[in-house]
Amino acid sequence: MAWLEDIRIWNGVGHANLESTPAAVELKDFTERNCRVENLSAGGIGLHFARAFCRDSGQCPLLGHAYTLHLVFNQEMRNQPQAVWFEAKAVRVVDDPVSRDQSLGLEFIRVASRPEQGGGLSWRLVEDNVAEELAERMFAWHTHLLRERGQTE
Repeated sequence: MAWLEDIRIWNGVGHANLESTPAAVELKDFTERNCRVENLSAGGIGLHFARAFCRDSGQCPLLGHAYTLHLVFNQEMRNQPQAVWFEAKAVRVVDDPVSRDQSLGLEFIRVASRPEQGGGLSWRLVEDNVAEELAERMFAWHTHLLRERGQTE
């Protein structure tokens, strides 16, 4: 979560006003360790939900279900928006046989960002499984991780 300033997830897509609609999963759910980001790429995101969280919140992932996500990154990056919205589809749901926690794999279908001059969100399809709004950021992340681990070559 060091790279994310905020993360919110809504059930379904096509919400008229995301900012005023309560999210099903919020940053506090991640900071309280009920949820975690397992992986993030320019094509999707992997999430992990604790069993107790699924049970208590009713947020049990379903295969094929649609979600809307809002990610806000800590760092500004040239040619990459700091805040991005995604419409995504659940392409993987796995129950841990021991803990009964659930892992959810989401594929990004549409992406939006707010224009610098303001106004509403401008949605477009994600092509070739790569959201251009994340491509440079993901490259920078992976480079940073490799450097941290001493794998520079």
